[in-house]
Amino acid sequence: MLSRCVQQEEMDKFFDEWRIYVSDEEIKEEWSVEKQPDEDVLQWKNIDAYWGNVLCLNDINIGKKRYYHLSKIVKAALCLSHRQAPVERGFSINKRMMSDRARMAQTTIVDLRLIKDRVKKENVSGTFITKEMIHFYREAHSKYKAELLENESKEKKLDNVKKVPECVRKTTQDELHSLKYNVDSAHKLIDEGNKRLEAALKRKSFADVAAAQALITAGNKKLKTS
Repeated sequence: MLSRCVQQEEMDKFFDEWRIYVSDEEIKEEWSVEKQPDEDVLQWKNIDAYWGNVLCLNDINIGKKRYYHLSKIVKAALCLSHRQAPVERGFSINKRMMSDRARMAQTTIVDLRLIKDRVKKENVSGTFITKEMIHFYREAHSKYKAELLENESKEKKLDNVKKVPECVRKTTQDELHSLKYNVDSAHKLIDEGNKRLEAALKRKSFADVAAAQALITAGNKKLKTS
């Protein structure tokens, strides 16, 4: 690692700067270990901030950074993972998030973690809500409600199937498969139509708007006849 970050002729300067750092710099109490109130794992205060503090020090004798050569190694080393605490903390957060929603997809977990980290960094009052965010929220909520209704409908139909005599059960199951296929096809048409409609509105293409509306109409019609 040293040979990749520091040229051979800079090695002596690097070791000199390291000796100066060890002898001159003292880690203050403010950088000691602490436990965050909302976390279950001990952690050090931000080591990036600490080294950023150190590496910004100037040498008044030469008018340059005091640890110019040392900074190359430190910055490279900070790119590496040195401990398990962040990983374990991440697993703990995931576990808490999935306690009531164990069926969440990986992309959903990642998105929730990004939102949590962003809010934690800037706090809720400092987060700027855009029209696009509101649109995505409404769209996601609508899809969630539609999925709940669809699942509820499927459960009711499956309950009814269990009550049907064995001789007609196979026919009912075939009808359910056909119904599910038609409903899924209708949702795909509507989703595709909405995507095309949004793109067409951005391009101000009335022909594409008409085509998108045709897809949405076809999907809605398919839902009604299913």
